Amino acid sequence: MHLVIVYENTGSGHKKLAKILREYLTKEGVRITLTTTSHLLEEKRNLFSDHWNVLLRSSWIYLADVWLNFFSRVILLPFYYSLYDKAMFRGLDKLKPDMVISTADVNRLIGSYCKHKNIPFFVFISEGVIFVDMLHHHATHVTYFHETEQAVKHTLKTRYFKQDITPSTTWIKRIYDITYLLFRYTVGYVKTPYLLHYRENLKINNDLKTKIMGPLREKVFYMKKESDTIKKQYDIAEDEYCILVSNGGLGGNIIPKIINSIKNKYVDTHKLNLIAVCGSDQMLYAKICGIQSTPKIRITPLPSLKSLADLYHIADCSIGRGTAGILMDSVVSQTPMIVLKKVTTNDYGTLDIIKKYKIGEIADSIEHIPNILNQVLQKKDQYQVALKKLFDAYENDDSTHIERALKTIVFENYENSEVHEIA
Repeated sequence: MHLVIVYENTGSGHKKLAKILREYLTKEGVRITLTTTSHLLEEKRNLFSDHWNVLLRSSWIYLADVWLNFFSRVILLPFYYSLYDKAMFRGLDKLKPDMVISTADVNRLIGSYCKHKNIPFFVFISEGVIFVDMLHHHATHVTYFHETEQAVKHTLKTRYFKQDITPSTTWIKRIYDITYLLFRYTVGYVKTPYLLHYRENLKINNDLKTKIMGPLREKVFYMKKESDTIKKQYDIAEDEYCILVSNGGLGGNIIPKIINSIKNKYVDTHKLNLIAVCGSDQMLYAKICGIQSTPKIRITPLPSLKSLADLYHIADCSIGRGTAGILMDSVVSQTPMIVLKKVTTNDYGTLDIIKKYKIGEIADSIEHIPNILNQVLQKKDQYQVALKKLFDAYENDDSTHIERALKTIVFENYENSEVHEIA
């Protein structure tokens, strides 16, 4: 059986989730292929994801939001679906999947293909915000939290997940489709919003299939670890607070700004070890190496994400942009977090969860972080109690249990489907 997992290189979250799913779903008799939508379409570069990553590394949050989450999605996607369906079908046909999982956004074409071939299709949603283009009537939508599942079920029925686009779709229907979607999500936006995030008492507006997975991270996050051994390995003193500073794995200039703000304005007497998560950003790593430590604040650049699970195990606080990644890392490791209020629309769900469960703090600006950090460290136990309560509600404290649950959700669907091979 061939399982294809499709992701996109916007940030690091989609790719990371794809790799996590491969780790848990690997079993005898199953071949797993990870690919991007760009690769399926045989595009050498994806201008959308390239621009998105550059804008986020530069902390141009609002511009990134307008570019990808509104202009690209509302204005360009209707044309995209009618222009790239044949290329998407060709790309997937080359892989000959028996089942497809998507962590990407353009699920209308992937869903249309899976329905046309009568094979199972899953959409794994890591964000807390739902865009209508993420959903498809043929898919089973798997979410981390109950709140996201409620947003999925609240979404109003739309051509995005009711009407398929395939190579046999006539141009008359394509033109009508483009016109309808443009009108509905521009002029008609107030009555039919393009995005939804959690609110109390959302009513059910559709019959889309959903499953709730709970918080999910790599298996290494669930392994038992000795704190003293980790601290010794990373040269973290017993009298230091370990603080992780990140930008969703992208790196970028937000990290040195946060570090310099803490370095200049932190007034508590406790010592800090600020660990900058640089990811693949070599320029950032060099920049962090150039920031001098003080007797009270030590600065440590982290050039790789491989040791992140170990560091979360001993971290006293995590600081950064409010991504789904930092939320999952913090919930699974039960590490209090501080995130910036200024986020792209797709990360509003992270702020919703933090506010609802009181598992961290939201800073209005980088300048407010030092004072908030002092508060979080003083009340660390309270945040950890709230984090544990949220984490325990999903019973996802063991990687063996998670693996069994994921394989049940995915492979039982395949075993119960009528067609197991593509003709």
